Amino acid sequence: MIQLNISFIIIIIIINLILVYQRRKRQKFLADSYYQMRLEQLACLPSPEQGIVFLGDSLTQMGEWSEFFPNLLIQNRGIGGDTTTGLLKRLDVITKNNPSQIFLMIGINDICLEKKSSEEILANYRAILEYLSTYYQIKVYIQSILPVNQLGVKPFQQVNQQIIFINQELAKLAQEFNYHYINLFSYFVDANNQLNEQYTLDGIHLTGKGYLLWLKIIYSYIIRE
Repeated sequence: MIQLNISFIIIIIIINLILVYQRRKRQKFLADSYYQMRLEQLACLPSPEQGIVFLGDSLTQMGEWSEFFPNLLIQNRGIGGDTTTGLLKRLDVITKNNPSQIFLMIGINDICLEKKSSEEILANYRAILEYLSTYYQIKVYIQSILPVNQLGVKPFQQVNQQIIFINQELAKLAQEFNYHYINLFSYFVDANNQLNEQYTLDGIHLTGKGYLLWLKIIYSYIIRE
């Protein structure tokens, strides 16, 4: 009887493992399909000369930038789930019509989803900036990675420490390449060194109030140029 119970438990465990594997495989398929569809959609959109490009992942994609700046040629080139690796592969499409400005934020998915080391992320970032630097007329604004909190990431303290380190290095890269560095992190972090809950519902992405703060921070960089 005991042996039968053990066998039954083992079978249940195996079935659960199979279901988890299939669910993760399905999630990856959906994520990859969405990424490819978004990529192809962006490739079909008109890209006016001297436009202002917002470039990044879902945090960028979810911002209604063209409505915030209705009188400017704004192009939202954020893709949910994107990473420094993915972004590096699509820079040719971004730069083909010589945008006047690029507002760049990327890296949170490298940290939270792909568990990349800071060194790998920064190496990719350097490659991105080296590519963009060949287009000397483009003004590039490197925006810091935003903090996260316990609602969306655990352990959030460790993730935020990595974000702080990467942001410090991004500031150095901005200086090296003579680009602007915009420290969004300091505006969104609370006294506990995490993403302020008034700007998020899930611990990673922003509410409307969060986007209004982001807009307020970068407004002068867009208008003065």
